[in-house]
Amino acid sequence: MRLPATWEEARLGNVLSRVETKVNPQTSQANSHFYVGLEHIESHTGRLLRKAEDVTEGSDILSIKTVFSAGDILYGKLRPNLNKVHLATQDGICSTDIWALRASEELLPDFAIRYLRSPAIYARAAQLAV
Repeated sequence: MRLPATWEEARLGNVLSRVETKVNPQTSQANSHFYVGLEHIESHTGRLLRKAEDVTEGSDILSIKTVFSAGDILYGKLRPNLNKVHLATQDGICSTDIWALRASEELLPDFAIRYLRSPAIYARAAQLAV
């Protein structure tokens, strides 16, 4: 496949990086958090199944979570065959069953989520998970 002249081919690892910032919600200074678990991301569409104003009390979140920012990509890693990929529109924290990925300046996050949700990537991730 030929790419448009203004595009450049790149490895995912060169244009996406995992966010490694963690927080313990029970001991953090914030009393509540916008929390995203696997159950909050719809399979195949990436639609978030909770509202922006839905927050969870820190005392109700039992383990360390990953901190993400608006514009980060949330990729469900536990069961890739569920194809849960969401582009965050606000800051929050997510389950460690989700990778928070940050796009480099060379990559549009919207393109990245469409690519990660594509049938080829979905099939390859499911194959590698077996």
